[in-house]
Amino acid sequence: MVRISVEHNGGSVAVSPEQTLEVVLPERGGTGYRWELEPLPAGVKLVSDRVEPGALPGAPGHRVFTLCASLTTDTHVRARLRRSWEPVELTADRFSIRLVR
Repeated sequence: MVRISVEHNGGSVAVSPEQTLEVVLPERGGTGYRWELEPLPAGVKLVSDRVEPGALPGAPGHRVFTLCASLTTDTHVRARLRRSWEPVELTADRFSIRLVR
């Protein structure tokens, strides 16, 4: 399994066939802002979407997307940090990683 964090934003990672990836992004749930994946490209499927809470109540936690990649070509996975009730144009932050076959 490859663990990808916010420090990899804008970078790339090599993946093997049927490779499992964890994309771990910081999230403070009480603010209403939540990371969401943009539509996934062909060859990438979402296995799970979970929250790892912070060490203390109110402390930032992490949104963890577990993905399985079976690529035929290089592609990107993208996510955005936003409040679900606000328009997409008000996205607070973005994350992108290039998956290299």
